[in-house]
Amino acid sequence: MKNVKSGSYSVKAKYTDSKGNIAVSSTSFYVWGDSGTQKLDPSYSIMDIRTSRQNWSTSEKPEILFENPWDTATALVTVESEGLHYWKVHEVKKGMVKLNVPLTNAMIPNAYVGVHLSRGRKGRRLDGAGNDPLQSNFKSGWVKINITPDDKLIVDLKWKERDYTPGSNLDAEISLRNKKGEGVRGEVLVFAVDESVLSLTGYKLPDETSLFREKTNPSFMTDSRKYLSGRISLLYRMKMTQGGGGGDFDEGASANSSMRKNFKNLAFWKTDIVTSADGAAKFSFRLPDNMTTWRIMAFAVDKGMLSGKYSKKLIVRKPFYIREAMPRFLTQGDKSRFGVIARNDTKEDLRITVSAHSDGVKISKPEKTVLLKKGQSVPVKFDVISDNPGDFMVEFRSVALGDTVRERDNVRYKIKVMPAIDWYRSVQYGTLKSNTEVAVRYPEGTVSSGSSLELEVSDSPLSGMSTAFDYLVKYPYGCVEQTTSSTLPLLLMTDLIDALGNNKFTKSQLTEMASKGIDRLSTMRTSSGGLGYWPGDKSPHLFGSSWALHALLEGESRGITLPKGIKNGVITYLQNAVGKATNVEEKIFAAYALSLAGIAYSGIEKLFKESSSLSFYSKLYLLRIILKNKDLYKESINLLNVIESEISEDGKIKKERSEHELIYSSDIQIMALAVQALIEANGNEKKIAGLVKNLILSLKDPGYLSTQGAAHALMALNMYLKLLAPDPRALEKSVVQIDGRTLPISKRKWGSKRIYSFNLKNDLMDGKAHKINIINPGKKGSLIYTLRTRYAKKLLKSQKSELNKGIYLWKIIENDSGQKVNFIKAGERLRVRLYVSIPKGMKYKYLALEDPLFSGIEAVKTNMSAPGWEGESLSGVANLISSDLDRVKYSSNYVNYREFRDDRVVFFINSLSSGFYEFSYIAQATTTGSYTVRGAHISPMYQSEISSRTSLGRFSVK
Repeated sequence: MKNVKSGSYSVKAKYTDSKGNIAVSSTSFYVWGDSGTQKLDPSYSIMDIRTSRQNWSTSEKPEILFENPWDTATALVTVESEGLHYWKVHEVKKGMVKLNVPLTNAMIPNAYVGVHLSRGRKGRRLDGAGNDPLQSNFKSGWVKINITPDDKLIVDLKWKERDYTPGSNLDAEISLRNKKGEGVRGEVLVFAVDESVLSLTGYKLPDETSLFREKTNPSFMTDSRKYLSGRISLLYRMKMTQGGGGGDFDEGASANSSMRKNFKNLAFWKTDIVTSADGAAKFSFRLPDNMTTWRIMAFAVDKGMLSGKYSKKLIVRKPFYIREAMPRFLTQGDKSRFGVIARNDTKEDLRITVSAHSDGVKISKPEKTVLLKKGQSVPVKFDVISDNPGDFMVEFRSVALGDTVRERDNVRYKIKVMPAIDWYRSVQYGTLKSNTEVAVRYPEGTVSSGSSLELEVSDSPLSGMSTAFDYLVKYPYGCVEQTTSSTLPLLLMTDLIDALGNNKFTKSQLTEMASKGIDRLSTMRTSSGGLGYWPGDKSPHLFGSSWALHALLEGESRGITLPKGIKNGVITYLQNAVGKATNVEEKIFAAYALSLAGIAYSGIEKLFKESSSLSFYSKLYLLRIILKNKDLYKESINLLNVIESEISEDGKIKKERSEHELIYSSDIQIMALAVQALIEANGNEKKIAGLVKNLILSLKDPGYLSTQGAAHALMALNMYLKLLAPDPRALEKSVVQIDGRTLPISKRKWGSKRIYSFNLKNDLMDGKAHKINIINPGKKGSLIYTLRTRYAKKLLKSQKSELNKGIYLWKIIENDSGQKVNFIKAGERLRVRLYVSIPKGMKYKYLALEDPLFSGIEAVKTNMSAPGWEGESLSGVANLISSDLDRVKYSSNYVNYREFRDDRVVFFINSLSSGFYEFSYIAQATTTGSYTVRGAHISPMYQSEISSRTSLGRFSVK
């Protein structure tokens, strides 16, 4: 629009599709200018609006007060809450004006009352300063009010009052009424949580009005649509429409079995229960095997946005029962003492016999008999030795006999035995045109439990990426970059399940996991709209925000409802930050992210003129940006030629990586980016094939991949898959032999793909070298083979795992007196101190310091300020360091994020320069025994070749 005069304008649009359907939209705006009025001082145009109080109920009509400075004026009064709910025009006189506005349930929990005061031109007269007091004028203002419902829904749940036992069915009825007692049609969320968990967290039902409606911000005359919060973030941030959750639930096991094994914190969760017009509904679920008190809770809402809540306890018990008293995990080499606690709620004393059985840990004297008096509990413990790593079942069977009572209770629990040293993993991955021979030999001392070897033969290069995909899903850290690098492949996987040959997850499960990843990204939002590196960061991270936008756009395109405002916030931040970025690679990456959102960066042509000085990484992204702009076709051809000149005919990148490239980039990522850029630009097919081959051969061990590398490799191979034309008959006729013996083929079909898998661990566990022959009889097209091994070694008494590569790490365990100890009494606290030394002249970024807990303790979350624990001297540590040390630099000044998990404590540090640092945490001894202390480990997350690990040790809890 050019040469526009001041005034009010309306823009209308009308669309008619091929079927004659009509869609109409319109908006209006006002143009300020000298022709009708003059530009106003913004501070003068703001009007003060007041109310007698801020909190109101829906049955009241708030009185608003404002001043009209003119003889007469027109006032438009509005009430908005995510949309305009009320508006009325009043003619007002000079002076203080009082008006009332109505409130409705749809405005809960808050609204903005706005007054827009205008006066038309009264003539023309200039004063001595050149101002025109008779000009048209405008003032506006808002005042926020909080609104509570005058009426609430009455929610009631009823079930038969009787003794409920584990595994029994609970049939319940819902009643939903208004304050008049009339039935109401509405939607109800019902969930049941173990009361012991709620007691630990101090959980209370939140205000239901804030649960269903988020507080709003003013946005006059905009249709932001009423937003019903589907994310009911109560305990687990779950979004489930059916019952379940909270653990593995073996359907049908408890109802017809004497073995209790389905233990869950969340017994039931259902979000879509709808009551009839008379306010009635029914639901039922089978109780888990927990012997506990459940808290059954409900939230309800009707179409008028009235809401209500309900809470009631349900006790599940037996007259006699046993419950576990076990550590959360064990470590290879542990000698622990654990078992069960027996409870007698009968009316007589009992003589109980408890027996323990396991498929993987050794239990000495597996049967014990004790006397249990009525109304009392008694622990029954067993001595347990864990030699081999893996997941094992432990069963406890009990018989209780009294004069007239005979009771039984049997329970089964899973316990994980961690390897004393890390699992060893390797992946051999390559193309197969005719016959290929692979040599395999397990190292001496390999334990059979948990060790495995699997071979896949496929006609898709993506099948070998399933290991890297698993790595991304289970990646242990969760900053903005790595959360995105896990979330984005989950979204892509919904299209690639067949090609990957992955049967672990359904498309809906992948989408749900990706949605949780996006929810985690929302916890990293900053006031600028950009995302911080860790949840709670105040400053935005340019690269992380750019990378996260990929996942947000991909998730939105697949129907995921994004957290409100996150996408626009990130885009706005990038638009403001991209021009100010000093690192050219971050600038180009941010510009590429914006291009995915359809937003062009004005400085691209300038960057192209400077492309000769850019790194190969930046050139690849610059080409992908230019390809989205048809007006830059000539520039894209020139840049493509430059990029292809730096790639050899066999797909190797000639130019060495620049020392200025981003720390997140890697050789694998750059190869993957080159594949994507050349495919998008219709580049040299031979060079693309060479890049893909080298990319596949580089994917030997996902543990050495960066998250960026794994994510980009998945995206690149996905694009390349569309160019392949494999011979499906070759896959059908492929043969695998071990030492000349043809193996039986186990076929698994995923969609149109066939993947052959062979579990060979029993054939290869003799310690000898073996030859695996893979035969491809096809005359055209290559097959892809993937050989994966996973194993752990026996723990030797003399074994150590000290490792120092460019960084140094020490670990000390102290009692509450600050003395170095190797034992402690059950129930007492200890402090673990981790000391890190960065060599002179060095500086590392984005480090992860991880300390595995031993199974006899639990980490205690504190503010690191327990009395008498801070500021201790380095006694017992200085002798480890040959040089003199300055005062230690404490962790509180350097830790950017901390995680406390069941089996480890992790500190994340964005940057450490040369110096000596302490990082510490408090733990409490819980279970008696002698335990293996695994080594603590530190490494920059993007430079895995730099690392340090402490040696193994022993610690006792007495």
